[in-house]
Amino acid sequence: DVFVPRRHLRGAVSQDRVEVNVNAEDAKGFSGAVTQIIERGLTEIAGTFQIAKSGDYGIRPMRRELPEFIPLVGTDESEKTLDELPEDEWILAHLHHPEKAGEELVAEFLDVISEGKGIEDDLNAVMTEFNLLPPYDAEANRRAADTQPVEINREPVKNHFTMTIDPVDAKDFDDAISIQTDSNTGDTVEIGVHIVDLAAYIQPGSELDKLAAERGFTSYLPGKTLHMLPPALGAHRCSLIEGQEKLAHSVFFTIDRETGAIQESRRCHTRLVVDRRLSFEQAQSCIENNPEDGLDKQTVQGVQAIWAIAAKMRERRAETEKFLAIEIPEIRIVCDEPPRQIEALKKVVPCESHHLVEEFMLAANVAIATELDRRDVPALYRTHGEPMKSDIEEFKQALADLPGVQTPRLDSRRAMNEFLKKHQTGRAIDEVVVGLFLRTMQRATYSAKRDSHFGLGKTHYSHFTSPIRRYPDLFIHQQLFALDTGNAPQSKDECATVAARCTALEENNDQAYYAALDRLKIRYAARLRLDKGEENYEAVVTKLTEDGLVVYIPDLGLFGRVPREDLGQSELHHGAKGRRFSSRKAGKTFKAGHVLYVKIKQTDTTRGTIDFNLSG
Repeated sequence: DVFVPRRHLRGAVSQDRVEVNVNAEDAKGFSGAVTQIIERGLTEIAGTFQIAKSGDYGIRPMRRELPEFIPLVGTDESEKTLDELPEDEWILAHLHHPEKAGEELVAEFLDVISEGKGIEDDLNAVMTEFNLLPPYDAEANRRAADTQPVEINREPVKNHFTMTIDPVDAKDFDDAISIQTDSNTGDTVEIGVHIVDLAAYIQPGSELDKLAAERGFTSYLPGKTLHMLPPALGAHRCSLIEGQEKLAHSVFFTIDRETGAIQESRRCHTRLVVDRRLSFEQAQSCIENNPEDGLDKQTVQGVQAIWAIAAKMRERRAETEKFLAIEIPEIRIVCDEPPRQIEALKKVVPCESHHLVEEFMLAANVAIATELDRRDVPALYRTHGEPMKSDIEEFKQALADLPGVQTPRLDSRRAMNEFLKKHQTGRAIDEVVVGLFLRTMQRATYSAKRDSHFGLGKTHYSHFTSPIRRYPDLFIHQQLFALDTGNAPQSKDECATVAARCTALEENNDQAYYAALDRLKIRYAARLRLDKGEENYEAVVTKLTEDGLVVYIPDLGLFGRVPREDLGQSELHHGAKGRRFSSRKAGKTFKAGHVLYVKIKQTDTTRGTIDFNLSG
């Protein structure tokens, strides 16, 4: 990372590709100056229509890295449209970048995105900003439903009890797990991981393949699912639905009951019927031996038997691979599709049922990657680099301001896990600590070259288990299908192209998800304020800046700000014991790590920010 001061940007904005003159590294890292703008990144932006005090029209961009107000220019016709447009309407505009340093960034009005200021309008704006494709229409679904599979030798799955375990609101089912039913004794047990055999329906270069590649991933926005594949195929025709015979691509593992060691594995194409469709909550109730009503004895015993094996495998993996055990609660939005109203915020904490599914999906992904590498088949690998030393040092500096948090070594995965274990207490401050730790991690990427996965402690890893919602998985299935039918798989160069494209699409998808999540959470908090009046929230001070306090609200899963002006006459002190804010108005001194109570001052769904006042 290179820090470029605003005065040295030369008109560059977020996502531009630039040439930078880098200065020598100092205690704060590298700094530099933009010498040339090679390629512009952002050309069209979403934002809300604004009228300045001067009467000038402008757009307030969704992206916080852009200026708060960008003047709008345009034709007489667009001026006429803007004259009739209400303020705060979501609009689309084309950026006109300055030709010379010092010139003003302006934008040209293109279109109205949504006529309204509700949840659906926010989601439409996010889709526009991040170029997410709309849902498939009826004709695309009809054509997909008529797709016929290519024949291949298949085994029937016999003597196995098979189940899917997914979120309660899952729309498609691309993986199932089974356990051998005719071997209740003995030192080993056979576990099957069954993935929908999409490659039988979607050949490389076909219309469906091009549609899936263009999207790259299913986009799960709160209250709006944008499927990678037409739902008629991905969510119905091919989905592993309870009680229906489906085509699958299966990996069977022979596993030692006592140690959880995988003794051998084999891969084949199968036909199977899922016996039970379970939610994570139902599976968890079986593991805890307190099954929900309606769950029969065979299902309960099947889940418990599979969990017994998964628990051994996880314990063995923790010891041999030292995977990073990062578990942090996630605040999800409970929202209808299409979104009419946000019903609630739900805190989801990973539990044994999640670990059960994860363990066998990991095993299948490793088995596939190992086979592809051993047979020298061009492939996509999921890779994850070690954290950069500069990021680790920055993390340690952030911890230095937090009371009661010792600066860790973090020179190995074992040391990192020891540190993480100390901060899995459920306290708000520990959510902040683990969240800061996550920021030190590099993004996982796709690559045509096999490399290690630092977070998982794997040397061989690919994505195979979710072909309905991830194109890299579908691509791997296609490579294997070609191999199994005596055809030539796609080349290593094609793999590299797909890897680069999917890495970029995944990052864009993630940004869109968090942009939508933040705005809908903020809308929910604002609505509660209107319905119930002022509400106090517990907040943890995470950072002190010249502008005020940055705080984390555990109940919302959001970061916000207490502006400096609301602290009254205050001073920011720098000392040997870290920074502190002294506020005469509040009669308090604030430091990072302090827990305090706040109430909402104002919300901003355009920029996705929320400000608070101190309570009391």
